[in-house]
Amino acid sequence: MQNRWILVELDGQPVIHEGTNQQASLEFTAEENKVTGSTGCNRLFGSFVLSGDEEIRLNEIGSTKMACPDMTIENNFLKALSVTNAYSISGKELLLKNGDAVVARLRAEPSSTK
Repeated sequence: MQNRWILVELDGQPVIHEGTNQQASLEFTAEENKVTGSTGCNRLFGSFVLSGDEEIRLNEIGSTKMACPDMTIENNFLKALSVTNAYSISGKELLLKNGDAVVARLRAEPSSTK
């Protein structure tokens, strides 16, 4: 999970990044069990615990509190993270799940070459 994951779908609906909002995303730091990213408006941060086969708990998820023109993606993304208890990775796609239900679909951002 060492990529930057860009949110592309929430509860089966495509996420369109437009206007002044940033791309909603997640980055996992395994050594410290930390998760950081963006809600599309605010920065998010917290911790995670992996247990069992494809089980994950996202804990203490917080975010900065800037007001943005449209908070819909942010609110729905934070809700999805709060109910996530499983995941799967296939190629460049990360699925966050609540049981068998996919609550968020993210795609790995292509790595830049320098």
